[in-house]
Amino acid sequence: MNKWKVTYYAGIIVAVLAVLGIIGYEILESRRQAELNQLRMVSINSDYTNNSPLPTVPYPQGTVETVVVDENGESSTVVVDEGLVNPVDFTQLWDTNYDIYAWLRIPGTPIDYPMLHRLGSFEETDYYLRRDYRGEVSAGGSIYTQAYYNQNFNEDPITVIYGHHLMGGALFGCLDSYDHDEGFRDANRNVYVYMPYHSYRYRVVACLYRSNANLMYQYGGMYVEAGQGDFENFVTDFNNGAVGSGWVEEGFEASIDDHYLILSTCCGDTSRRMIVVTVREEML
Repeated sequence: MNKWKVTYYAGIIVAVLAVLGIIGYEILESRRQAELNQLRMVSINSDYTNNSPLPTVPYPQGTVETVVVDENGESSTVVVDEGLVNPVDFTQLWDTNYDIYAWLRIPGTPIDYPMLHRLGSFEETDYYLRRDYRGEVSAGGSIYTQAYYNQNFNEDPITVIYGHHLMGGALFGCLDSYDHDEGFRDANRNVYVYMPYHSYRYRVVACLYRSNANLMYQYGGMYVEAGQGDFENFVTDFNNGAVGSGWVEEGFEASIDDHYLILSTCCGDTSRRMIVVTVREEML
């Protein structure tokens, strides 16, 4: 075999080995990153559940009678849903962190957490993305709303709550079950929010995957004071399937007369987010 053929075949062998080496490296690197991510998520879960133990909030038992006062100042006694009975001692929570302004609970799921809200500059709107409910640095973060967009829970037509999707179901780690588990979805439709002077009950009506764009920014903040123009666009897009794709309660149609609570979390794809849409049904 002459010299040029030897050189030719040697070049092919080197090229093949180089390609195989690159492929092998990418496979090993992918596995290494997956292992690191898994270890990181275990660390986050451990950090949140062990280093940031949550205060215990009891579940109300049975229906109760309570006195309500209408807009004319007249009082009456009504029997209310047990879930609307506010069990939260906010005075005690404020001793830990005054940024705790509400409590989120979905009976039957691990979601039973304080909600935080940091007033300040736009740069601080995601302050609790990497801080626990005590305000201490934590990879797991907290359940929180962005003060830049949501400032009045009772009047804002839409409130978006953010939380990490953690292994083992911590924080918003169980939300994807609303998409693929019909039994879970049917059993856990009620969502409760407790505040110092009011309690709210919402119903889960959709679980959607959408772009990673900030929903409130996309629709101009959706302020009531702005005439709800952007809110109307959201309602129209939701009913047309343009907000995201996924499960929507059969027969449900969004309305500008309703108030919505949206739970937003990551979904393993950095280009997308998962949102669980709920509609307000009752307030106490």
